[in-house]
Amino acid sequence: MPFEPEEIDDLDESLLETMDREELAEFKRQLQDTLDGLMVLEPDPDDEEEEYYEWEDRVNVLNDMIDAIDDKLDSLGE
Repeated sequence: MPFEPEEIDDLDESLLETMDREELAEFKRQLQDTLDGLMVLEPDPDDEEEEYYEWEDRVNVLNDMIDAIDDKLDSLGE
């Protein structure tokens, strides 16, 4: 995975403000690769409730970041 779980916690949409189209596309690819890797590691919510909620929060952060990149690319005319 391009991002470690702890790094996901620090992701913020403000990171996107200075990126150009190419950087946004590459960042989106890295986020998607990380998301794909996390989906394989989904914990069982019945066995590991706290770990599951941490995992779910990180998945939500990645999805939000990917959506924000899509919105920014749309606003740039892509």
